[in-house]
Amino acid sequence: MILYIAWGLNWVVMTVANRYFPAIVFVALRFSLGALVLILYCLIRRVPLPEKCFWPWIALSGILMMALNNLLVQIATRHLGAGLVAVLNYSMSVWTAILGMVFLHEKMTARKAGGIILALVGLFVLMRVNVSGELWAVFMMIGASMIWAVSNLITKAKLAGCSRIAMTTGQMICGAAVLDVAALVTNHDPVQWTLQGLGALVYNGVLCSAVAFVIWSRMLDKMEAGTASVTVMAVPAIGVLAGVIFLHEPMTVSRAIGMILLFVGILTVVGAGLPAKKRSRK
Repeated sequence: MILYIAWGLNWVVMTVANRYFPAIVFVALRFSLGALVLILYCLIRRVPLPEKCFWPWIALSGILMMALNNLLVQIATRHLGAGLVAVLNYSMSVWTAILGMVFLHEKMTARKAGGIILALVGLFVLMRVNVSGELWAVFMMIGASMIWAVSNLITKAKLAGCSRIAMTTGQMICGAAVLDVAALVTNHDPVQWTLQGLGALVYNGVLCSAVAFVIWSRMLDKMEAGTASVTVMAVPAIGVLAGVIFLHEPMTVSRAIGMILLFVGILTVVGAGLPAKKRSRK
């Protein structure tokens, strides 16, 4: 629940952050702060470093999930509607489920497939997607969602024996390093340092990066990759609710229908992943 609330409310927080930070700079600062928080935690708690055999996979998954995916999202946002970007990015649940079936031998039942389709339809309706935009940006976002899915697969298959805290710290360090270089090379816009902007940065760095990604890695560790990826599709719904509450955006009938479809789809997928005995008890 912390993960969903943190990432969901971040839609409102990012609206504030965009007033003061260039997009690439904010993403770089966010993950740099998150990496620093996790490093300090590991030092205080004396968390051992991951074994050498894990580091290539830690670096690869961190660069894919935290650096490359976020860079592509930021680029696509300039050319596509925010709703379409969100839908395409969270379509990673489909790719994760497919990759999990092929490489991790996770079962794709009719119930699970139906739940994924229902959740995607709900997401389209919820975000009131406008499919207009530059076609290359659409394909780029499909690629971004695949990149996130591949990172999920690496985390699940290659880093199963690694400490979740140590692993996420390494991933964030590698991702932040790439983002920092990208920001230095590509950005020429100034940062406006204000209390609101600083608050948005702290919220993103500490809660949405350091804490949330540790929780996400633990979810991948305990659940099937496909099931875990579908559950985070609740994040856009919480983001829409946050917009209604804090930004006074309208709650339309289509948004309400989209939320219902989305959550029914998620519950269907999660229920399909439970053992038969547990489902019968409910």
